[in-house]
Amino acid sequence: MTTLLEKLVTPTGHLRNAPMDKTPNLGFRNGRLVRGYRFMPVIAGAASPNWADAVYDGALNIIADNATRVDVDTTEPTNYSQATTTGTYSVGNYTLTAGSGNGDWLVDDGATDGRELNLLAQSGNNGTATGAANFVAFTDGSSTLYGVIDGDGDTVNSGSPFTIAATIVLTIRDAT
Repeated sequence: MTTLLEKLVTPTGHLRNAPMDKTPNLGFRNGRLVRGYRFMPVIAGAASPNWADAVYDGALNIIADNATRVDVDTTEPTNYSQATTTGTYSVGNYTLTAGSGNGDWLVDDGATDGRELNLLAQSGNNGTATGAANFVAFTDGSSTLYGVIDGDGDTVNSGSPFTIAATIVLTIRDAT
């Protein structure tokens, strides 16, 4: 008896009589960037993607498990050094407890669908410089900048307490 897989796939691994979607693709050939096409099989009746929350949570937990410092910055940083440089970029920071549900991070259902990573409210630290909190940068506290989101633009004053309100850091929406 022939299986469904044997009916769909040739012995050389190609789909039998499958319509193909010609999608533009960039790639390298002989060390040069070239534009080509990749051919993707289109299988009629394929179900839409449906991923378990654990898959999305795994991606979000990379940040929650590793981003142990948050800085409020006046200028958008592009690397760890910029994100954490007092005065030039950073006007204040907090040390975060790693892991979802440990007091600083929460991975939860998204507002509409999917999953989201939330930074819980941070308060009690004093500003280290004066400037607008235009950006919020998440680092590991030693070398890696994980990401940057928009701040609220409020002024942080050196030596004065400042607060980072609870905020959604990243949302991964369900596939449609």
